Amino acid sequence: MDLVSQEMLSDLYTVFCGRTADAEGLAFWYERLSHFTTQKEAMLHFGRASEMGPTMTSNETNSLDTLDIEWVMMTLINRTYARKPTIRERAYYLAQLASGAWEPIELAWELMSHGAGADLDVLNSKLAGVYNAKG
Repeated sequence: MDLVSQEMLSDLYTVFCGRTADAEGLAFWYERLSHFTTQKEAMLHFGRASEMGPTMTSNETNSLDTLDIEWVMMTLINRTYARKPTIRERAYYLAQLASGAWEPIELAWELMSHGAGADLDVLNSKLAGVYNAKG
């Protein structure tokens, strides 16, 4: 069984990178990530190397300052669920990012994996639109 599927990569492009994956990008990342031994390692590599990873960091050490963390969290929730974070989500997700417990890609994965109710409906609709647009 593949640790990383093209569907998973397409979903990460949509949520994490904020755009639809092109065929070349999917093929590139699928090949590159197929060599990792765990899904988490592959996902972290994608997050660190993909276009959103470098643009959201404040310096070369890949640490995020407070404003970057706030922007990352709000952007990912909006991309995933098309809404602003609740007070509880804001506090929890900012704490995870600020402490270094999570990298931004892990927040994206958390949102994608644990959506429920209306949030899940929005996410599924968004991702279905991406898949339908690809044919």
